[in-house]
Amino acid sequence: MGFAVLTVIGVVAVSYRIFHLNIARGKSQEARYGGFKYFRRSLSVSLWKLLMCLIPILLFLIYFIIDFIFNYDSEFSNLYGQHNFGGSERYLYPIFLVLAIIISIIFAVKLFYVYYLVIEHPELSGRDCIKESFKLTKGQFFHLLGYQLSFIFWYIGIILTLGILYLKFMPYKRTADAMVYMALAEKKGTGNTDMKIAPTVDKA
Repeated sequence: MGFAVLTVIGVVAVSYRIFHLNIARGKSQEARYGGFKYFRRSLSVSLWKLLMCLIPILLFLIYFIIDFIFNYDSEFSNLYGQHNFGGSERYLYPIFLVLAIIISIIFAVKLFYVYYLVIEHPELSGRDCIKESFKLTKGQFFHLLGYQLSFIFWYIGIILTLGILYLKFMPYKRTADAMVYMALAEKKGTGNTDMKIAPTVDKA
């Protein structure tokens, strides 16, 4: 079930990016549903992206649970009706949590344009697309983070309008994302002005 969900997410993500790359380049929309040709690599990329973004937070939760189990002071709890766990190191929890969130955000920003690499470089495996995404965004983290944060009021508006504003915002946002990717690719020399459609036999 999980793999099916990731496959759908990957295919939809790639299809949208093909569509908006064509818009950004002033090309036809014939490849709008071309994401199905990329399903194996999009699944691989979706899995890697999910793991890399969630592992820091999962590690924190595992540490928290283990520390709770092995340092829970039942005698103190019985006497005072409180829970004393983590010993003198419990003040580290917020620090570890913030670090885990920061690392997850770094990975999310670094991998934000990975699906564009899946589209434009069918010769690359899903794992290679992850590596290339890190190279593509190297030295651009704060610019890209600032770019994403610049849309924060749009997201607030989407919440306040119960998602109605999403219909107007997302086409604009996806096209802007495609243009940012094109600028990054041109700067790094990895762009492909003639967008390739993946071959029938996809590379995992």
